[in-house]
Amino acid sequence: MRNAAAHSIPSSAPEGIALFDLDGTLIAWDCQLLFRHFVLRKEPWRGIFLPVFLAFLPLTKLLGVATMKRIFLSYLWRMDAETLAAYSREFAASLMPAIYPELRAKLE
Repeated sequence: MRNAAAHSIPSSAPEGIALFDLDGTLIAWDCQLLFRHFVLRKEPWRGIFLPVFLAFLPLTKLLGVATMKRIFLSYLWRMDAETLAAYSREFAASLMPAIYPELRAKLE
C-alpha cells in the first residue's frame, strides 16, 4: 500500500506540467459536483446558493451553458483566493485514489 505522501499535491507548480480533463478521463464523476460537495462539507452555509441555481434551471437554453456554470459556482461567492486555493489542493489530493488505477500508474 502506498503512503499518503505519494498522493499529496505540491503547493507550487512543478516544472513542466500536464493538464487533463478529470471528468470521465481520470475519474468517473463530475468534478464540479464533487468539489461543490467538498466545499459544502467545509462551509455548510454555502448551501444557501443551491436554490438560486435551481431557480435558473428552466432558463438554461436562454442563458446558455457558460452563464449557468457561473450561477452554479455562486456557492463560492466572496471566498478569498487563499481559501479557494487551499480547498482546491486538498480536494485534488482527495481525488488521487479515485483516478483510474491504470492511468494513475502511467501518470506516476
